[in-house]
Amino acid sequence: MDFLKEEIEKKRRQLEGKNDIPAKKAFRRGDWEKERERRYLEDQREMELKKQEKKRKLDEEKEAYEKERRQPVSKIAKVDEPSSSSSHVAASTPTSPGVSDFQSATKSSFPSTKSEHPELSLPDVISKLREMKEPIKLFGESEEARLKRFFRIEKEKEIERLEKELLIKGVELIDYQRASHERQRVSKQVVTFLRHGIYVWDKILTSKSASELNSPEGQGQLKIFRQAKQDLETLIRLLIEDSLNDNILSKVAEICYLCQRKEFVKANDVYLQLTIGNAPWPIGVTMVGIHERSAHQRLQRDPNTSILKDEKKRRCLQALKRFITFSERENPNWFSEKDSN
Repeated sequence: MDFLKEEIEKKRRQLEGKNDIPAKKAFRRGDWEKERERRYLEDQREMELKKQEKKRKLDEEKEAYEKERRQPVSKIAKVDEPSSSSSHVAASTPTSPGVSDFQSATKSSFPSTKSEHPELSLPDVISKLREMKEPIKLFGESEEARLKRFFRIEKEKEIERLEKELLIKGVELIDYQRASHERQRVSKQVVTFLRHGIYVWDKILTSKSASELNSPEGQGQLKIFRQAKQDLETLIRLLIEDSLNDNILSKVAEICYLCQRKEFVKANDVYLQLTIGNAPWPIGVTMVGIHERSAHQRLQRDPNTSILKDEKKRRCLQALKRFITFSERENPNWFSEKDSN
């Protein structure tokens, strides 16, 4: 019976292709260790071969990438451009390969910008980037990415220019009652006021002596100012992008208007009305018992009662509350005598 089992096991090992130690009733420990060492060396050789193969593939891919990157621009343009239409266009309007690639990227990725910049070319973008004192090309940047970067920088420069013009003209008295009809005008007024307020806040803090700034109270004021400035910049960005609804915009404009008029108690009331509204449980508790309150549905009708659940808007409104506190404490002169009259 044992002989039959041994023969069956031997046949099974031969079919599987294993060169194991033949089955015996007893074998030496040294033979077992030699077999284990042989298997370990085979596994190590297989792993080494796999590593070498992987490294070889990576080297080939890297070499192909370097070869493609070093390829002349003219060859790339010849491969990319169609055979029929490109020859006709090249015969009529001879342009360089870089300019043709740039124009093709403009047409494919930015169809809306074509109407705004109908004759935009690569030399024009390079000259404008140099005028803006920006790098003409970043490392590994494509023509499409360069075009996107140019439009983004151009938009930022335009916003900065408008803000500087408004600051030079002076801070206007905010017409918050027309926020729903003239959103852009009221948003510009609020942005100008907040920019000017950040500047005045910074100026008041820097005018203090070193001993006052190094005190615990001064350090706390600096920390509050830095955090509030960051969150107010976020609020300004939301105003510029026109991302606030009419109700929030009108309330923010009214708060800034009341700060200009130095009616800080009313400004705090408007802030509470904006953040809490008429909700009886603004922190998230809506039911405290098994029976619903009598006017519960009517009180929860305002969609802005849960505005503090949005973390981004909560931080912006918290910075606005700190701005009200600063205005009440320092009592700065926001606008000129001409505007106040």
